[in-house]
Amino acid sequence: MYCHRIGKPITKINMLGSPVLNFMPKRKNKYSICLIHPIDPRGEKIGGIETYIRNFIEYYPKGWYLLMVGVDEIGDLTDNRINSITLYNRTFDFIPIMKVNDKTIDSVAIKIKDSITFQFFLRIFKNFIRLKKTLISCDCTIDLRRVEFSLFCILARLPYIQMLHGIGQPIGEAESLLKKVNFIHPLFEMLSIKYCKKFFCVNNIIVSRYKSRYVGKSHKIDCVNTWADPKIFKATCFPRSNCIEMSFIGRLESVKDPNLMFSTLKKLLEGGISAKLHYIGTGNPLKFREYRHVRNNVILHGYQNSLGIAEILSKTHIGILFSHFEGMPRSVLETLACGRPVVATQIDVLNDIIIPFKNGLLVEQRSPDVLAKNILLIKEMMDKGNLNHIMISNSVSKYNPVSQLSRVYNAHKLLKDNRRTNEN
Repeated sequence: MYCHRIGKPITKINMLGSPVLNFMPKRKNKYSICLIHPIDPRGEKIGGIETYIRNFIEYYPKGWYLLMVGVDEIGDLTDNRINSITLYNRTFDFIPIMKVNDKTIDSVAIKIKDSITFQFFLRIFKNFIRLKKTLISCDCTIDLRRVEFSLFCILARLPYIQMLHGIGQPIGEAESLLKKVNFIHPLFEMLSIKYCKKFFCVNNIIVSRYKSRYVGKSHKIDCVNTWADPKIFKATCFPRSNCIEMSFIGRLESVKDPNLMFSTLKKLLEGGISAKLHYIGTGNPLKFREYRHVRNNVILHGYQNSLGIAEILSKTHIGILFSHFEGMPRSVLETLACGRPVVATQIDVLNDIIIPFKNGLLVEQRSPDVLAKNILLIKEMMDKGNLNHIMISNSVSKYNPVSQLSRVYNAHKLLKDNRRTNEN
């Protein structure tokens, strides 16, 4: 999964004099939420979680108080101080507890000690008392994206809502770092589900699995899908071109199988087909052996904000995704929202999204030859007028930030209301 900023927002910063260790006065807001995650919402870190947080900031209900504990990617803030920031025309408080440079924020760590998540975890506990006092004084309910951070809320006795963005366990082709620490995640997962007030997953397949795994806590487990913002990703007519313009959005990780992607492009070119692949992301394709055969037909767009992504997608025909597994791939939703069909390898979660011969195809065989033939089939359907860009876009209209985030906001509201009732 990947993420991006919405446009290029103007950021206003007001450095407050009080460090985090100072006790903050109680807020008058009826509802207060604190996001805790190692990103700078002003920065360019990409990932599904990052999109969630940026959209959370943009859409959180008016009249509510929002605080975020994160990192300073730009380097213009003082650690452990409360900063008032305006982003997407929304003002919220931001406490960076560490600095991260822009060269490492989007990289994949090789060693645990180099992981930003691990370093952030340590900083949370280094500032344990300060953060606890601050969050109590703000009367916040906590919103978590990583189960590892639930330990802070449990020990500080702070009410929190947890969301699991992935599939819940590193399997098969998972990155090497996850394989090294695959015993840690189940432990934190078990603790998080036990003590959280609500546990959200990104698709109903994962919800069913977790309800079966944690029967006694099944009432806490629910679904919040990822989404495509309809303000940005809109249906546009198919480009008129004999060259097949394909797109891939995201990191170049082994789980995405970049070699299969490049091999499929190579197969098209060997068959005399004019084809190009538009890669949107910050990965380095030179690491993959098959890239050298097709590098002249791969356009590297690098990091793009959402407006840039939508613009690029409007000039392509087909989106591709050849992952071994996904939680809920935002890139697929945004590609479809732009009216572009998607050819993907068989992933269970896509069964509810991709309708064969209506908005794309799911291919069981992980074969460059078979995938190339299915891409040609979809392009032929487009040329014959058998696919409609508006119908493709409408197929994912229910996956929008307002409908999905409202479930999270309502969960925080219910949590706060129940706490007030119990206190009275």
